[in-house]
Amino acid sequence: SPGEAAGETVRAVVPANEVRAFRVFVTAPLTDVIAPSLPAAFRIHDMRETAVARTVFLTGVEVEK
Repeated sequence: SPGEAAGETVRAVVPANEVRAFRVFVTAPLTDVIAPSLPAAFRIHDMRETAVARTVFLTGVEVEK
């Protein structure tokens, strides 16, 4: 949900055999944003399993040449 504190778990119910889209907003201190893209991962848990979806965040930061 918008305004969730950093590190908080976000819960969403998605029935079996269905798909849902979620928009995720990330904020970070400027000192941590050191490249045009940064690796990230989402961990998705259900009652029995955990899945990891790896991705990258496009920061918009330009690297000096």
